[in-house]
Amino acid sequence: MIGETLTRLDPEANSLVAQGNIISDTQCSSMRFHLAGENTLKPNQCFHKSNVEPLEFNNTPEGNIKNLDNVFVVEDRSSDQLEAGR
Repeated sequence: MIGETLTRLDPEANSLVAQGNIISDTQCSSMRFHLAGENTLKPNQCFHKSNVEPLEFNNTPEGNIKNLDNVFVVEDRSSDQLEAGR
């Protein structure tokens, strides 16, 4: 997914697996959970801005989300733009 938050799940979503996603160019957290039940995130690659947390928990205990082998990288758009301009 590019340009939006991965999780557009219904509140109280439960027993879901988000797997194998590449998420970049988001304005907010790569993955956001609102009133989520127990769900699993595994082998996802998430690129986020330095002033944004990669995961956001709204009324969801962090322990409800199993975070397995995910990669979170801070995007540095200024270096991308410099490389593209060469």
